[in-house]
This record gives sequence, structure tokens and C-alpha cells, in this order.
Amino acid sequence: MISDLRSEQNDHLFPVISRSDYRDLVGNLTMLWDRLDRDIERFQNSPKDEGTDHAAPMPDDSEAYFELSNALVDKVREHSEKLSGKIKISLALLFGILVGLASLSFIEFFTVSRRTRELRSLAFRDGLTGLYNRYACDRYLSDLSDGFAHHIGAALFDLNNLKNVNDGLGHDAGDRLICRFADVLERFCRS
Repeated sequence: MISDLRSEQNDHLFPVISRSDYRDLVGNLTMLWDRLDRDIERFQNSPKDEGTDHAAPMPDDSEAYFELSNALVDKVREHSEKLSGKIKISLALLFGILVGLASLSFIEFFTVSRRTRELRSLAFRDGLTGLYNRYACDRYLSDLSDGFAHHIGAALFDLNNLKNVNDGLGHDAGDRLICRFADVLERFCRS
């Protein structure tokens, strides 16, 4: 496990921290572990001699080993907390960007939707009077003729002297005349 702490390829999913103080701790921990491992093996394989104490250095080494282990855990915890803080900030920024993009998308959707309604209105209605234009009438008549026999009446109007009004009083006066006539039609005709 200790060698996995130094390695970028480890099965324990330990964090690999490249700071020198962390690397020094791992190196010291490795050295102590190797020494403890040798001492334990020597103690287990040595004859039980009453006069010599082969285990004398082991308590000091094991205590130092666990102190270094705790220091290493503290370094890993500190590193993880820093990473966690960075991840939280990154996630908050990402969330803000996503909310901003979603807001822009909704605004764009509503703008396009409104503009589509405006263009549809312009395609079917006369810009000056607001009455249905020839294209709208052609579509309406085409829809009526699809399989149904309807009695349809049509009225054509000619505004006498419109050319004279345009030439004599200007096109604004002619437009006002056309709009007044459209108002009369709307008041006396069904939608």
C-alpha cells in the first residue's frame, strides 16, 4: 500500500500528491516499514534466547511509523479538502453557466416564437389595414374547396378617385382613405 502511495498506478485509488513534503513523508514511511518488517521477521525467526531482546527497537519504530502515518493522513486530508473546495467552486461556476445558457435559450425561444407570430401575421394580413390579404383569401378558399360544397360570395370594391387622392393630396391621404374603408368593412362584416 505504501508503494501505491508513491505510484501513479495504484489499485487502492490513493491520491497521488506531487508535493515534496508528502513525498518525503511517504519515503520516510517506506523506510520505517521496511525496517519494521525486517525486525519482525528477525524476531519471529530468532531462537528464544533469554539474554537478548531482539524486539527492543520495534516499539520505537512502530510508534514513529504510526506518527508518520497520521501525518500522512493529515496531508492527504488537507489535499482532499483543497481539491474539494476547487471542485465546489468549479461546480458552482458550471451551474451558473448552465443557468445562464438556459436563460438565454428561453429568451431566444420566446423571441423567435414572437417573431414567428409577427411574420405569420404579415404573411396573411395587409400591413396597412390589418385585413386579410389575397394570400390569406386564396388559402381560405382552397381550404373550403377541399371536399365540401359551400356557397361562397365574393365582393370586389373599387375606391373611386383613389388615384386622384394620391396625386392631389399625397399618398398619406390615400392610405387614410383605404384605412377608413377597411374600418367600415370590419364594422359591417363578420370576422
